[in-house]
Amino acid sequence: MQKALYGCVALAAAVLFVQPVAAADEDTFVIINKSYTEVNARVRMYTDDYTRISVDNEAEMKLPVGRGSASVEMKTRKQWDGCYVYAFPGAKVVVTQDGAQIKCRVTR
Repeated sequence: MQKALYGCVALAAAVLFVQPVAAADEDTFVIINKSYTEVNARVRMYTDDYTRISVDNEAEMKLPVGRGSASVEMKTRKQWDGCYVYAFPGAKVVVTQDGAQIKCRVTR
């Protein structure tokens, strides 16, 4: 009886310690900069600091705790023109440039 009880306790402890790590991986998304200029990105209404992403690079960002999606703002460094998209866990946000304006799109 005690062996079965210890087995259940060990299994419950293993499940409790594994779930937060898996949940943390699901709360991120990636921004890929395919434009001709450096881009500054942030999660709107939750962060004030911009993450700088240089040309042909990418950055991983986190969603706010408890949110399934959030508005992400991208701006260029020189002209400060921008675009907004809603990112969700596991999304890839691609920033491209059409003339002087940048464009954003979300892919899986």
